[in-house]
Amino acid sequence: MLTLLKAGIKRQKGTIVGLFILIFTVSVAFVMALTVYINSSNYVSQEMSRLGYGNITAWVSNVDNLNQLTKKIASTPDVKKVKSQTVIFAGYTINGENSDNEGQLIAYEPEQYAYKILDNGLNGYDNLKEIKDGQIYISPALQSKYNVKIGDKVHFKLSRNGTQKIFTVEGYFEDPFMGSSMIDMKSFLISKADLSDVRDTLSQTSNINNLARDGSMLHIFQSNGSKLSTSEFNKSINKVTSLAQYTEFVYSDSSIYGYMLILQNIFTGFLVAFVVILILVSMIVMGHSISNAIEQEYKDMGILKTIGCTSRDLRFVQFLQYVSSIEVGMITGFACSIYVIDVAARTTITSTGMLMPKTLPYGWCIAAFVIILCVFALFIYIKTVKIAQISPLSAINGDIQKQTSYIKRNNITVSKGLLFQLAIRQILSGGKRYLGTGIVAILLVFFVSLVGRMNIWLGPNGEGLMNAFSVADYDLGVKPLNDDVNMKEVENIISSYSKMKKTYEIAEQRVTANGVNYTVNAVNEPSRFHILSGHSSYADNEIVVTEFVADDLGIRIGDKVNVMHGTKSNTYTVAGIYQCANQMGGNIGMSREGYAKIRDVNSHIWCNHYILTDSSKKDAIMNYLQKKYPVDLTVHTNSWSGLEGIVNTMHFLTVFMYVIVVIFILVVIALTSSKMLFSEQRDMAVFKSIGFTSLNLRIAFAIRFGIIVAIGTIIGTALSCILADPIITLLLKSFGINKFESTLGFGRVILIPFIITLLFVAFAYIFSSRIKRVDLTTLINQ
Repeated sequence: MLTLLKAGIKRQKGTIVGLFILIFTVSVAFVMALTVYINSSNYVSQEMSRLGYGNITAWVSNVDNLNQLTKKIASTPDVKKVKSQTVIFAGYTINGENSDNEGQLIAYEPEQYAYKILDNGLNGYDNLKEIKDGQIYISPALQSKYNVKIGDKVHFKLSRNGTQKIFTVEGYFEDPFMGSSMIDMKSFLISKADLSDVRDTLSQTSNINNLARDGSMLHIFQSNGSKLSTSEFNKSINKVTSLAQYTEFVYSDSSIYGYMLILQNIFTGFLVAFVVILILVSMIVMGHSISNAIEQEYKDMGILKTIGCTSRDLRFVQFLQYVSSIEVGMITGFACSIYVIDVAARTTITSTGMLMPKTLPYGWCIAAFVIILCVFALFIYIKTVKIAQISPLSAINGDIQKQTSYIKRNNITVSKGLLFQLAIRQILSGGKRYLGTGIVAILLVFFVSLVGRMNIWLGPNGEGLMNAFSVADYDLGVKPLNDDVNMKEVENIISSYSKMKKTYEIAEQRVTANGVNYTVNAVNEPSRFHILSGHSSYADNEIVVTEFVADDLGIRIGDKVNVMHGTKSNTYTVAGIYQCANQMGGNIGMSREGYAKIRDVNSHIWCNHYILTDSSKKDAIMNYLQKKYPVDLTVHTNSWSGLEGIVNTMHFLTVFMYVIVVIFILVVIALTSSKMLFSEQRDMAVFKSIGFTSLNLRIAFAIRFGIIVAIGTIIGTALSCILADPIITLLLKSFGINKFESTLGFGRVILIPFIITLLFVAFAYIFSSRIKRVDLTTLINQ
């Protein structure tokens, strides 16, 4: 048995090495996906719990009596406890660039909220006891947008008269509540003395002139025996307290958890899907190799049976050959994954805002590898059933099972397009040999098209992701903060950079719908909403809701909803379902006239949104307006503080997958072509004897693959057009994106299958070089 195993490995060494490369690649990708998913999920959950994030946390500001409100909430049924964390909401500027959203200043109190401080290289942690006055610690996610370095200054605007507080960046910290680049409001750690100084400054200035606000995070914990859902828990608190009057926004622990893990979940989702495709490809290649090995060793196996080897013995030898290669590939891939995980953790820190653990989840990885190995083992067992069907007598007589020469079955005639005809006839004479290659082409084209659609939707600067999270499409947002602003002058400045295609007004405010806190998006042009079903809220008694809100409140189109702002409320009819992933989908929409029924709409709540003919000018316009109107305007683009990190990570993942696809095509062709050419040596010798050159035969061989792969890519492309968008929608739905629509143009649709077909043909031609070594003596030997 050992002799047979050694001989088999030596004879099949090309296949063994190729299978090792495939499994090694699968193992690295799978371990990376599994580790990133498990470590990030566990770590974010652990840190949220350790730092005391409640079942829901309410960000409140300008509360008349915070202690009284906290006690009232704590006495509410189903509430276990309430923890208050003081914050200051303020706009800020880093390296001359104004933030397009507020930040929150928090005192570093490690005895109460032990935030983890990162070292300056973002590779580990620093045991910091206190933060000195004038120092500030920031989220790593701010690096990607502001290019922050240690020693840079952060300016916080406190009042309209120019009062500001300046801090020096001393380092970075992990914030499991708001550290992710998917959350635009960022936390900043400062000393207790500095926070007290800022609060004193605000108290000495009138509220009208203040740009910053005193506030708190109220971490509200649900009692252990409570059976209320998150929305019901939120509703029960709003019903008996005045919390809703002071609320800036409210997030459940599951919402923040989802926000923190968006990048990781998308990343791992695509990797796992990719791994499944690669496993299927590996099985197809291995199945083709096993079938060819049985054909080539048919006679030898018959002889071995006559001297006492059983079918079970021969199958076990085949089993050991392939399983040993798979096991070595898995072990080696697992070992190399340690370095890949380290790179992944360091690469994603500026997007996630947290240094994810690099420890491999050994138990999960071993369990997953055992399952994959069992699947491969079962596949090998099924594919080697043919060995039991070998008859010693027929094998010795040379009656090789289902293997006949192309020459015996076809007449060779010289005509135009001879090489193409030859390729077609060779395919027809050995169809099963090419079936696996066709399936591989279908799988690879389908997945590459799927990744391509996602990548194009994402856009070079994350436009697709931002549009999905936005209420409506826009390039630039300008919000006047007082009546002194001449918006005509502002728009003239914008027009000097780029013409404005469209403009509309929007207000994003906090309300309660049926007693649950949500964001309301009031728009003066309701047609701007991304409607999925029904129609927009054109009438003043209509609203639109996201699928998240519809499920959360148990409502559908046509139902009535009570919306309340402060002490005023009105009942609206749900007119449609729209898409807006902001707040993880926790938002509703209505017209300006509809919002006027519950609030004075003549205040400074409206933001002017502009769609530019040249969107590349938006950053330049924003920077100019922020400098010209430092305290009179809030200017922002359709972007996030860490969006660049997300885009770069996803583009890196896309390139990584494309490279792996090329490697797989190379290995697939190397393995399948060698088996085909070995079994066709006699035919190749005959062709050479009647005048075909090695070049003719190599071209015909490459054409075969071109035909098969072209058919496979057409099928794969068709499947991608039908299934890609629904599959990506399923992946993104948990993040509030309920409808994914790709915009893959016709040129790109045909480019992907063309490139894959070209790769197959090119590699087939390269590996057909052994045809040059076939000579006429092969006929004599056989």
